[in-house]
Parts: sequence; structure tokens; C-alpha cells
Amino acid sequence: MTRVYAGNLSWSVTDTDLHDFMTEAGEVKSAEVIKYPDGRSKGWGLVEFVTPTSAATAINSLSDRELMERKIFIREDREVDGEGGAAPGRGRGVGTIGEPGRGKGRGRGRGRGRGPVMEEPEEVVVGGTALYVGNLPWSTTWQQLKEIFQEYNVKYADVKTGFDGRSRGYGIVRFDSETDAYAALVLNGYQLDGREILVRFDKQQRPEAE
Repeated sequence: MTRVYAGNLSWSVTDTDLHDFMTEAGEVKSAEVIKYPDGRSKGWGLVEFVTPTSAATAINSLSDRELMERKIFIREDREVDGEGGAAPGRGRGVGTIGEPGRGKGRGRGRGRGRGPVMEEPEEVVVGGTALYVGNLPWSTTWQQLKEIFQEYNVKYADVKTGFDGRSRGYGIVRFDSETDAYAALVLNGYQLDGREILVRFDKQQRPEAE
């Protein structure tokens, strides 16, 4: 394994910036920030090292380091998997639940707090094909949510809304397989518009039929 995936990149990071940052781990063969057709960064890139040792060093020592004031995460590029499957990503596991909103109520509890309300799960779920994504910015759409997880064979994404149509601050993302869902857990803690999103298995998902 000589190629690694670098995620949560600042939008302003260039190929050269990524290349120079990665040289701390060893000799870099190539570095590319993946872009949209219009030239805008997708927030992630691929780096090819000359040796597997350098790639391993990058994963172990450069992940969670700051590049242009943003902590990036680095893992083995799953596309190099021999069977084309999605190997579980190197992530920070299932994080803690964000704090609920603290709006100040008026009168009969008609609070106007806009913080996302996320309840502690009754039990820890460690499998399935659906992930719960919490602490989303209010402006996040289902299209943007799906785009964030696109590398992991996402097939469905939904941002939950209230009766007034406004976001409730969380969403559900479904994948082709449980392996893809496990790999996507690497995005727990991903910075989205200044917020660290929470990614964990959805406790309300239905078991897959065998």
C-alpha cells in the first residue's frame, strides 16, 4: 500500500500544498486534490508515496494534524483493495453525542434555541447499513450530505426537518453494504461549515434480511 486518502481538506489547499505537507512522512510520488468539473475542491485528495513505509508513516503521524488551520484525516486509500471492496476506514470510531440546544424558553416552553437536539442512544449499535449524522449546520441539504459520503457508495441521504420545514440538525445516510457504512465512520468529527459532525450507526435501522 503506497497510496493514501486525505480528507477534510481546506477548500484552498492545492496539489502543491498537499504534496509539501506529506513530504514529512517520506518521498511523495504524486499528490492530487480532487476537484469538481468547475475546478472547486471536493475537500479530499489522494497521495502516492514511493514506499509503503512512507504511506504508513503518513497515516500514523500526520492524521489529525492541521493543514491550513484544519485538522485533516489520513487513511489507506480503499480503492487499492484487491477486490474493489471498501475496507473499513481508519477513523475515530463512534464519538460522543453533541450537546442539545440551549434556547431560552418563553412562557409555556416555547423556546427559540436553534441548537441541534440529539438524544443519547438507548443502546450502542455497531452494525447495519445506515448511519446517523448529527450536529449538522442548519443550512445543510440532503444533496450536500450525500456528497460528503459519496466515496463510500452511499445510496440514500436525508436531512430530517420539522413541521415548519426547517432542519432538525441531523440526517440519515444509507449505504450499499455494512462494510461501506463501517468505512464511512471515518468521517466522525469531520468539519462542516465550522461544526464537527457526529457519525454513528443509526439505532433505529431495521436489520437487513438474510
